[in-house]
Amino acid sequence: NIPFDVLLDGDLEKPGRLSKYRTLILASQACLSDRQVRNLKQWVDAGGTCIFTRNTSLHDEWGDPRDDFALGEAANVRLLNRALRKLG
Repeated sequence: NIPFDVLLDGDLEKPGRLSKYRTLILASQACLSDRQVRNLKQWVDAGGTCIFTRNTSLHDEWGDPRDDFALGEAANVRLLNRALRKLG
């Protein structure tokens, strides 16, 4: 009985939208805009916990691949195996 909300991509565009949450789960959210990444990083810096899986943030909003996870610095991870891009 743990309450939860489902957020849409547009919710991540609004800087203050995440402030009421302590934890956010991004399950294979491959495509994120630079603005969404910036808002998520600010939210993490303010104390939020972001759990992301697989290919989250490996592509921009147009689906173009990035060289590394856009959220990698915030999560202290980096892409070591470029073959993961094919999973996208």
